[in-house]
Amino acid sequence: DPLDTDSDDDGMTDGDEHANGTDPLDTDSDDDGVTDGDEDTQGTNPLSGDSDDDGVGDNQELLDGTDPLDTDSDDDGMTDGDEQDNGTDPLDTDSDDDGMTDGDEDLDGTDPLDTDSDDDGLDDGEEDAAGTDPLSGDSDEDGYGDLDELNDGTDPLDPDSDDDGVADGVEIDVGTDPLNPDSDDDGLTDLEELDAGIDPMDPDSDDDGLHDADEVAHGTDPLDPDTDGDGIDDNTELDNGTDPLSGLDGGDQAVDVIDGYYTGGCATTPATPSAIWLGLAGLIGLLRRSRKEEN
Repeated sequence: DPLDTDSDDDGMTDGDEHANGTDPLDTDSDDDGVTDGDEDTQGTNPLSGDSDDDGVGDNQELLDGTDPLDTDSDDDGMTDGDEQDNGTDPLDTDSDDDGMTDGDEDLDGTDPLDTDSDDDGLDDGEEDAAGTDPLSGDSDEDGYGDLDELNDGTDPLDPDSDDDGVADGVEIDVGTDPLNPDSDDDGLTDLEELDAGIDPMDPDSDDDGLHDADEVAHGTDPLDPDTDGDGIDDNTELDNGTDPLSGLDGGDQAVDVIDGYYTGGCATTPATPSAIWLGLAGLIGLLRRSRKEEN
């Protein structure tokens, strides 16, 4: 209409429409639900239904409150269109409030709508900060969950926190300390004790008065209080200078108990109960030897 400056009443003059390439007889040249005049006012492209090419139409962005001229309205690393497809909030950088942005979750493969993607009790953001795997409940695969390790002070990224050769999960199962390579402080590592069948939580597994490590050093059996079976415990034999690996050592040292006194070699001292037992063991040994010689 030569007498009407805006023939289609869309808010843009016919002259501007001709200059912009829009249709002066069509209120919405790109059929995106936004009139050419409104697009001109907002700065969107009246010839494109999606001015920022983010996968969401201009009209929908205006309805949602996102920016039709910004592909990523919340600057979280995900385009508005991707957020729409994933169900995340294009106006919230962290839709599930777990401490990780939607964009980072999309890159890492975690669920931007689930605060704890691996259901291990740690939010994805906490795992990201700790360096653990937000897609694995046990990042170091030691049989001990990430949450438990962080609570107990063990390293969720090291399967053997105390480097004793026993995995943290195994230590928890058997009751040893995953932060102490020698849980009972007896001089043997937990691994050495477990391999030998010794109790890693008891420094003296056979209760003979000798620590397990001392037994190993002397060659005695840490699981037998009387290694040589002579009736005298290993600790007593070592204290008295006899051999805890030989039941005949009392005879070798000419041990006698006479009138309440212990005689070994040239020394004579009041007999203690252990010395009396030692003397009797020696006498028994001598008797056995003499019988063998007679036969």
